[in-house]
Amino acid sequence: MLRTNLKFLLKLRGIYVAAAVVLLVIGCRAQSKIGTSANNPASVKTASKIKFSSAYTKLNSKTCQPISKADSETDEIPLICKGYKGYKVFRAEHGVFPPMYIGREVSANLDSWNPSDFPSFMQTGGGRVIEWRLADGEPFAVIVRSAYAKQLVDPDEKGTVNNLVVRNLKGFAPIDMVIDAAKNKRANQEARRAADAGYGKL
Repeated sequence: MLRTNLKFLLKLRGIYVAAAVVLLVIGCRAQSKIGTSANNPASVKTASKIKFSSAYTKLNSKTCQPISKADSETDEIPLICKGYKGYKVFRAEHGVFPPMYIGREVSANLDSWNPSDFPSFMQTGGGRVIEWRLADGEPFAVIVRSAYAKQLVDPDEKGTVNNLVVRNLKGFAPIDMVIDAAKNKRANQEARRAADAGYGKL
């Protein structure tokens, strides 16, 4: 009888140990899956199958309108330009690098919006085209070329600067990247990848 009870207890202990091992393995696998999702946001983005694409806006006399009379001293007139899907572009026309602001709330009424709330760019010779980066058809970032002679910054410098500036639109995760496009044939692709990698809604 004692031997029978001992065998039963040993068998029962073996069952408990086996069950504990199974539970431990299941727990580790679950923890691994949780860690992958939490620590790798890219996996979530891949699962959601976001479609990234681009749209383009040219800033010219057809898309831009003056918002005031010319300044009496400089003859410079700020402009409001039609962007993409309700976005507007404010273009100042003063200084070596006049500022440009992009946003849906941007308007001709300069008292109705705060420039610091919107992505800004220093306009240069290459900044006349805006590339809008889209997620499922909705703009979330912009890419603007910044190209100018170094002498504009430092009279002793020679050569030119040719960069692609990538910035998020208001309401989306911060993106602030500069891609050197001077000798980089893949600069446009790199700028788009930088925008897409930073995508996120606030």
